[in-house]
Amino acid sequence: MNVRWISLIGAALLLSVASASADDTLESVEKQVIAKWEKVTSMSAKMNMKSRAVMGPTSMSTDMAGTIEMVKKDGKTMLRQEVESHSVMKSGETENKMDGKMVSVSDGETMLSITEQAGQKMATRMRAQAGNVPGGKQLFDNLRANNELSLGDNAKLAGAKCWVVVAKAKTPNPAAPAKSLLYFRQSDGVMVKMEGSNAEGKTMNVMTMEDIKLNQKIDPARFKLEVPEGVQVMDMTGAGQKP
Repeated sequence: MNVRWISLIGAALLLSVASASADDTLESVEKQVIAKWEKVTSMSAKMNMKSRAVMGPTSMSTDMAGTIEMVKKDGKTMLRQEVESHSVMKSGETENKMDGKMVSVSDGETMLSITEQAGQKMATRMRAQAGNVPGGKQLFDNLRANNELSLGDNAKLAGAKCWVVVAKAKTPNPAAPAKSLLYFRQSDGVMVKMEGSNAEGKTMNVMTMEDIKLNQKIDPARFKLEVPEGVQVMDMTGAGQKP
C-alpha cells in the first residue's frame, strides 16, 4: 500500500473519530453527566492529589492521598473524606516539611472536619457544600459561578471514555488555577480527574479518583464523627450569611 493511500485512510479515521463527538455540546454533556450522576446512590473511591504553588522565592509542593465515601439518602448527600498530606515548603536554602491528616464527615446539612498537624488537633463545623461531590448539578453550578465553561476533546482514562469540560477562571488569581480540565466518565457521570494550570500553562494541581465503586452498601456509621476529648469545635455554619 503506497504512502498516499495510507495518508487518506488515516485522514478518514480522524474524521470518523471527530464526527462521533460532533453532536456533543457543553449543554448536552452537562445534561448527560447530571442525569447519570442522579442514578448513583452511593460511591467509594481512592483519591490522590498533587499540587505545587510558587510565590516569589517561596514554593510549596503537597502530595495528598485518601478516600471518599458518599451516600444519597432522603434527598441529602452524606459524605466522608479521609486524607493524609505531605508538604514541603522551600524558601531560598530553607526547607520545611509538614505532615497532616484530615477527616471530614457531612450529614448533608453540616460538615465536621478534624485536622491534625504537628501533634495538634483542630475541629471545624461548617455548612455542607453539595458541590464538593464529584458530579451532579451543584458541581456545575459552583463551577459556573467563577468560571467560563466550554467543552474540550473527549479523552480516555484507564480504559474509560470521558467527556472533558474546560473551566477558565473569570477573575485571575495567582493562587488558583487559571484553567482547569475536568474529566467525567461517560458511563456514569463521575468526575475521575481534575487538572489545573496557571496562566502560563504550568500544572498547579492534579486530582485523580481510582478504584471507584458505585451503588454498593456503605455502613451508616461511616458518616458519624466524634470530636476528640479536649478539642473545641470552631463553628463556621453562619459564615457568609447576612445578619
